[in-house]
Amino acid sequence: MHNPLLAPSARILQADNAKPLTEFALICLLKEQCDFIPREFSGDTLSLFRTHFLLFNALYQLQDEWQKSKQGHLVIDVLRIEFLSYDGVDLSRIRALMALQSPSLKAYYLDMQQLADTDQQAVETLLGQFWNQFDASDNRTAALATLGLAEPITMKEIKLAYRRKAMALHPDRGGNVADLQNVNNAMDQLKRYYR
Repeated sequence: MHNPLLAPSARILQADNAKPLTEFALICLLKEQCDFIPREFSGDTLSLFRTHFLLFNALYQLQDEWQKSKQGHLVIDVLRIEFLSYDGVDLSRIRALMALQSPSLKAYYLDMQQLADTDQQAVETLLGQFWNQFDASDNRTAALATLGLAEPITMKEIKLAYRRKAMALHPDRGGNVADLQNVNNAMDQLKRYYR
């Protein structure tokens, strides 16, 4: 299936004055050129998903095309979409950006059957999973902060920090029971994410 967002996305991203764009900004620019993109999504999660999917399908196709033709690299993230021409760009930076890319995510968006198979219920499920992961990420960050830690971190480092905090806060050593419970709760949270 031909993706109608391929050509307009390429024009926007390779324009002489092109700057990095967010997904939202790129969709707004595409709305001016593509009348099939709804002007307002207002709660229509299925139309929003379809637009998002078509955009990312086009972006990954362009990324492959531009790499094969040695034109440059396309950075793809909802918060930063940017064409980096190979002319005058540090190739080690491009290699590092490519290493961060998820092959499974790319494969998902390049498979147009995913779009065909996704109905309203599937979109609602995906949104629910996203928000659960988002909440879990916040919980993990807060739990790390309770132990005085931050990413990147290993379970070994977490255990060491936990032991130190737990010993310092133990009531037998003059610590506070509530503070010790917070540290124990943080450790319980972190055990779900780290091994």
